[in-house]
Amino acid sequence: MKTLLSSLFYACTQVTGSSPSRTLLLSSAGTGSRWARLLALFLALSVSTGGLQAQLVLSEGFEANCTTPSNAFFLGCFPSWISTHGSPDNLSNFAGVSAYAGSKYAHGYVRYSFNCFTGTAASANRGEGVAINYNFQAGIKYKITYAFRSTGNLQSKEWLLVPNALPNQTGSPNTCDLTERVPARPAGSVVVHVPGNNTTWQVYEQEFTPASNFSQLWFRSAFDNPPVLNWEAFGRYFIDAVGIEIVCDPANGVAAYHFEDANGNPKDHFCFGQDVYLDGTASQNETRYYIDAWRRPIGSPAGTPFSWAAGLGWTLNQQVGVINLSDAFAAQGYYFEPGYEYQIKLAISGEDCITWTEVLHEFKIECCNTFIYPGFGLDLVQQGTLGDLSLYVHSYQGYENMNATHEWIVLASPNQYGGPYSQIYSTTTTGSANFVLYDQVQPGLFYTVIHKITTACDEVCFGKQRYADEFFRDGEEAGVPDGLDVPDSESCELCGFINCAILDEICYAPSNVRVSQISGGFFITWDAVHGATGYTVIITANDPDCCSEGEVFEIGVSTFRNSLRFMNLYNLDCISVQVAAHCGRDLSWSEKVCFQPHRPGTGPDGAGQALTAPVSKARVFPNPTNSELNISFETPHTGQVEVIDALGRVIAQQTTEESMNTSFDLSGQPAGFYWLIARSGDQVQKFKVVKQ
Repeated sequence: MKTLLSSLFYACTQVTGSSPSRTLLLSSAGTGSRWARLLALFLALSVSTGGLQAQLVLSEGFEANCTTPSNAFFLGCFPSWISTHGSPDNLSNFAGVSAYAGSKYAHGYVRYSFNCFTGTAASANRGEGVAINYNFQAGIKYKITYAFRSTGNLQSKEWLLVPNALPNQTGSPNTCDLTERVPARPAGSVVVHVPGNNTTWQVYEQEFTPASNFSQLWFRSAFDNPPVLNWEAFGRYFIDAVGIEIVCDPANGVAAYHFEDANGNPKDHFCFGQDVYLDGTASQNETRYYIDAWRRPIGSPAGTPFSWAAGLGWTLNQQVGVINLSDAFAAQGYYFEPGYEYQIKLAISGEDCITWTEVLHEFKIECCNTFIYPGFGLDLVQQGTLGDLSLYVHSYQGYENMNATHEWIVLASPNQYGGPYSQIYSTTTTGSANFVLYDQVQPGLFYTVIHKITTACDEVCFGKQRYADEFFRDGEEAGVPDGLDVPDSESCELCGFINCAILDEICYAPSNVRVSQISGGFFITWDAVHGATGYTVIITANDPDCCSEGEVFEIGVSTFRNSLRFMNLYNLDCISVQVAAHCGRDLSWSEKVCFQPHRPGTGPDGAGQALTAPVSKARVFPNPTNSELNISFETPHTGQVEVIDALGRVIAQQTTEESMNTSFDLSGQPAGFYWLIARSGDQVQKFKVVKQ
């Protein structure tokens, strides 16, 4: 295989190439066959693929087999090579000199004849030289590599860039004809490299970047001050393995790309939420690239400048390729928004050669009839040794590239078909990670979770419902007690796709209830409930949920405002406050707030402290109930269990001894709210119960 590749390389280097400004193959043979030219083209592409280095201009070994070697540079044996004086030839040997590469080399000599020359010694610039015609371009970095040896003490030897090509001088070295004269350095010439005087082969490499265009590279050799006046040769030079390559061509840096969708279809209009791809595979010779984004509103007047939006910065040691712009910018916290025209700037560079090269293209983002699916998975799971129930959310789409926000609203209701609802929790998330939404689920209630997705174009809502069964076991789906009819998603009021506006029509329980002590009473405030027509406030003195002792009694007041002053209440050391919002016939009760006026805390001047009622560790079911009311204790219970009506009257009472369960018959009681209170020593548990 190595031999074959070597043969192909040799065949390619024997083919005459053209002379473009970027890549040129020059060789020591004729035009060759078509297949050889194709091989040469293949080699040129192979050499230049991947970028900036080794774009071959010349690979010259002087291996041509000419019939008259002494005229080799005149007969075209070396295409594009000429003689600038005398008759340089290509030899296989000279006085024991072997070629550096291959079997032949270029040979020239310098001699003087002052017998016929009438000028002064200082102007006697004589000698031989060879030149290569090529269009050297300003700003392109080239490298010349060559092997050189000499005999004698050559006074002048140098590679020159020549702005205007020199004529081919064919004068005989054996006459005093002035055409033998080596031309002086042309005006505007630039010295590229000067080899040393060495009798053995020495390889030289030199990079150069022309400041202007040149048409010829000339190796010039001359004696300025000959030591003697005779016909002898005062020096010879030998050149072999000349190579010229483009190290860096800034014009070879190409920044090019187009936009396309996920299926590779080119386009410049995208729907909001659709991934925008940048296909930059047409870019060339980059080793790093830069991307940023600018935007302006769609329909802006002509000439309206784009404003900077976000940037990805530089990506190093990599070519552009295909990039998901939506994901890339989202990872930086920026999202393409509808109603804007975006301008993407792609700039490339390569090593120290290709400088900043940029291109700009635009695309638009618009709101389309894109379907957003807000469905999700909702499970009841048990956590901890006490088996507390939690609502667990999973399996939903995050729509990260739309910068979507996910609002989760947890509603509790005693009615399986609808309200009244209490909004017991809400939170906002991004992304699509599974998580525990609510971990204080109480048995006997129906929990509805609303998932609301909001984007710049739309908002959609989807609901699911779970019943908290007191007999739930880990890994089982939420069950329902016998005789209780649980609706499917069609009959559940807030299940499936719902109009998000419905959420604004639900009468929720008041939140952020605050209590402070004032002279002669208490001042109570809460957040207003949208759609509420009024409020009922109940103060319970010595509430067992909050207080350790004292006579229990309740005071209730109605108001149309979201604040209330309770006056003429003296010497109350401990109370609870609960507020209900009226929405038509529905009542939605807040969480109970405990308040101890004489305990340092949140009241005026630091007086009083508001506390949330303790969380119960027992379970009451069914709730609501038509008749039987059951309570299940987590640990054996010894103490008293009471049922109290809304006026604070005890309507039923039992004493338990190491009991796990007990029950009451409420069939003879009127519909409404009741309290079930379980006392054991200093521990008090209280449940709100609905009698239907």
